[in-house]
Amino acid sequence: MSKKCYYCEQKKSPDYKRVDELKKFVFEDGRIKPARNTGLCGKHQRSMKTAVENARHIALMWFVQAKELWFDEPRLRFFIINLYRWGWNEFWSFKI
Repeated sequence: MSKKCYYCEQKKSPDYKRVDELKKFVFEDGRIKPARNTGLCGKHQRSMKTAVENARHIALMWFVQAKELWFDEPRLRFFIINLYRWGWNEFWSFKI
């Protein structure tokens, strides 16, 4: 049994200005989800793709989402934060 199309049920079409709604149809890394995952019909899948592209071009959405994994590593976090805090030359003269 297939999912119902979100936009057909709501009786509206994808719009690039409704970014929160478009984020439902985009993976965390920025790729657009396929229709088999989202349940959209072909017409709304194509218009959603165009809306996501338009939102990216006018900087309402990211092209690629940055992963926050570096914050999990304490040494790397220390390096990044203090690099901005002290500057490049002062940071490299500091011995850990």
